Amino acid sequence: MEVELENFDSANWPAPWNEVLLVDRETGLKIGLMEHPSNPGDPFDEFRTGLDHVEFEVSSREELDEWLERLDALRIPHSGIKDEHIIVVRDPDNIQFEFFLARS
Repeated sequence: MEVELENFDSANWPAPWNEVLLVDRETGLKIGLMEHPSNPGDPFDEFRTGLDHVEFEVSSREELDEWLERLDALRIPHSGIKDEHIIVVRDPDNIQFEFFLARS
């Protein structure tokens, strides 16, 4: 896997977090890892809530539209397409999942 600095120190857009991507060029799999500099540095504790959200990056607006149709077909509540690039879904434990189209 390769590492991409997708948005570090607000290099690509203003954001209060840093994000790196682990990318497998062969399969196209991308795993985004987020860092929140406002975190006071507490160590991870599996007994404390700590997952921010899970993001699935899509490659085109058409793919985002397909996910919208699929969620509707499955009657899964969602946000609709927000800001032209993101669909937000929450699981039964209220963990946020996103279908995200990166802005070019």
